[in-house]
Amino acid sequence: MSGDERLGRRARDLPYITNQPASNWTKQVLSILQDSLDVDDQSSLDFRKLDPIKIKHAYAASTRRIFLLDYGGTLIARENMPMYMKKDFTAVSGKIPTPRMLHALQTLCADPRNAVFVVSGVSQVNLTHVLGHIPSLGIAAHNGALFSWAKSIRFGTPNEDVQGNENAKEDKSRAWYHHRLVEYDWSPIRELVDPILRTYCSRTNGSVIRYMDQGIAWNFRSCDPEWGHMQSTSLQADLEDVLKDIPVTIVRKKGLLEIVPEGLHKGVVARHILTLDAASHGGHPDFIFCMGDDTTDESMFKAIYEYYAESSTSTSSTSSSPMDPSKDQQLQHVFTCTVGKKPSNAHLFVNHVDDVEELLHTLGTP
Repeated sequence: MSGDERLGRRARDLPYITNQPASNWTKQVLSILQDSLDVDDQSSLDFRKLDPIKIKHAYAASTRRIFLLDYGGTLIARENMPMYMKKDFTAVSGKIPTPRMLHALQTLCADPRNAVFVVSGVSQVNLTHVLGHIPSLGIAAHNGALFSWAKSIRFGTPNEDVQGNENAKEDKSRAWYHHRLVEYDWSPIRELVDPILRTYCSRTNGSVIRYMDQGIAWNFRSCDPEWGHMQSTSLQADLEDVLKDIPVTIVRKKGLLEIVPEGLHKGVVARHILTLDAASHGGHPDFIFCMGDDTTDESMFKAIYEYYAESSTSTSSTSSSPMDPSKDQQLQHVFTCTVGKKPSNAHLFVNHVDDVEELLHTLGTP
């Protein structure tokens, strides 16, 4: 940050800080502590820290497994705030997984009983650059707008179109599939929202517009938190008004507003993968492990539970036949895990990315 910018931010923030009496700061701190206590009191008894030994036993007892893993904040640690200013505002722009993490992924993918997917909002180019060398790894980029299937799941379905990997020419072996939910032209949408976004950028110091292949984002992570939140609320209302007749959704994340295709989120991606896998193998896997750290991963956790409930109902309704092959392919082990202890649809948590690395390494070790 330049000296001029530091002085500007100081001039902006100092009046607010100096005009708040000590009693207000005390009340705010106590309020935050009370909110944290309320969350702990209301947390589900089923929400507990992941036990690697239990996961290892379930893994060893299963014959066909699916892993659905987030990228930023799960396979790599998110970067601190100044890093958001460096490249493309993904919070993961300057890091790659550790060699040990990559080795763990390669080991899991090498087992023919495993189908491993990384499901992320990161771009196709970045994910291919970091993970594309693992041939058996499935990748869903742009929150599922683009797929590169794991080899255990067949290619070519009515819901995808082949996309050439033009931006990742170093990896000729990967075929990419374009989800039909995003088969419309983004140019008119960008022309429509660009004046609005630029207006809010001019009045919100530190905010940035980011145009992606499958979406548009307004990033306010480096803004004053209170002012950024107020502006984002106003911007969301303005965008919803001008985009009400267009099949897109405005998603609010921490420090980010994103315009994405309507009906496309990680929950849809998870169900899509599980459905195609079941169709390809003639039945369900007996082990599903899903892990993420962000609010966008919550829909993936919910989709896993819904899929499990539906598959259990289907299995029980047909299990009266002693020759029913689905009895040997019913879901037995389902685990959802969030990185960091916080309110979540997942029923397990780990504290840090290092715990993720250790778990994946343990599972891949005989």
